[in-house]
Amino acid sequence: MSRRKARDVAFKYVYAMSYGQEKTENIVNSILTSYEEDLPELEADEREFFDVVSDGVKANIESIDKEILANLKNWTLDRIFKIDLAILRLAIYELKYTDTPFKVVINEAVEIAKKYGNDDSYTFINGVLREVVKEK
Repeated sequence: MSRRKARDVAFKYVYAMSYGQEKTENIVNSILTSYEEDLPELEADEREFFDVVSDGVKANIESIDKEILANLKNWTLDRIFKIDLAILRLAIYELKYTDTPFKVVINEAVEIAKKYGNDDSYTFINGVLREVVKEK
């Protein structure tokens, strides 16, 4: 099982949510179709993990956003690059609601930021998530 693949797809889903697309199954199918060349079809356990985290982010978005804001200084959600916000939402969901070790969550979030974010994304993500972990 590779949760990395599932996280990658979940990140794309959470990112799409930030643009107001709300029909989960349509977003999932669109993402899986759009990235078919780069991303092999998710296996059953990967799809289950994807469903848990993507649905979890959607269901807990207000709590997750409060957690993000509590760990920022002089920032608003509107100021955060949408890619970075999606990565933070996914990672904070995993930190708060799953038993994934915090080091794994932070490492995976940093790797996604390096892949999709700008040059500063991974340091920003790492800093915010370290504050969230300290708080726990």
